[in-house]
Amino acid sequence: MSAALPMPYERIKGVTVNGGFVWKHGPYDISQEGMQAERQLIPPNALRVVYDRGFVRGFVTMGVPVRPGISRVFARFKVSGTPKKNMANKPNIFNLPHWARGQSPLPDQDTVVNVKQEALMREFNQGPRDYNLFSGADQGIIASHRWFEAAGYKDMWKQRMGPLADGSSGNGNSNGNGTAESSSSAATTAAGSASQSVGAQYAYKPYTPPTQDDIFSQYERHTKQCAVCQAGMKQTQRIADAVSVAALGFAVAAVAVTAAAKGAFGPFTVAGTVVLAGLAGACVWLRQQILLFRYTQFINSEYNWHRDGGLSLVKGNPIMLKLSHL
Repeated sequence: MSAALPMPYERIKGVTVNGGFVWKHGPYDISQEGMQAERQLIPPNALRVVYDRGFVRGFVTMGVPVRPGISRVFARFKVSGTPKKNMANKPNIFNLPHWARGQSPLPDQDTVVNVKQEALMREFNQGPRDYNLFSGADQGIIASHRWFEAAGYKDMWKQRMGPLADGSSGNGNSNGNGTAESSSSAATTAAGSASQSVGAQYAYKPYTPPTQDDIFSQYERHTKQCAVCQAGMKQTQRIADAVSVAALGFAVAAVAVTAAAKGAFGPFTVAGTVVLAGLAGACVWLRQQILLFRYTQFINSEYNWHRDGGLSLVKGNPIMLKLSHL
């Protein structure tokens, strides 16, 4: 936080439904001195960010809302030194799957902060318009709200989550399977079917604060939708099993060498036993590390959150957000 700078920015001149908006700003950290950045909302659900210097030169994110409060987010980053041409079809140098590069703390950090903000705002009966950040960064938030309102997202969710969203006609008449009897041909349209399915499943459900498992569940947030990571879970388990077998083999060999010891070769036997026992111990340690990686990468990352000290990107004086207060 001590490295933060007041961010210079240009005011956003216009927000349109078809064109989105473009926002230009300067550095917000002392390490970004002289940097110029451009952020562009590309309707309906993509954000493009470009930096003119630094290690990360830009990224594109696409958020797809699947139901109120739940979105699927996809992202691609560009770092300095990479070719300007499209990298989508070029494998990395070792052709490794994305999970092998480890996990960024950003998703957990953003999730915890957003959950805490939502819980506090609900406690005071506040909505999105009641949230204010008195800094230049709020310009992008204001513009985003304007675009979502102009695009009709608020009305869309009202229609999908309102009293008629489950297909009821409002007169209380329904058939045996719970679907409203209606002669309107509109009820058979694809849009109507989508509204019925969403409304019937999620309408009128009370807000329940997410648990720790919900917040840090890598499996729910990503793994169960990603075939690559599902394969990674199996691969890392197989590697851990192989290391377990190796540990057992080294342990058995150490016992066998000790049992076969003969007087003249005593010193060599002791040295061999120590080496084999050490290898067995190293395999046990390695297995634990592999299983920990597997758990935090594919299942639940709460361990990493506490290990890194809360808001892990704040160096020197981390801010701890106690989950018990959420």
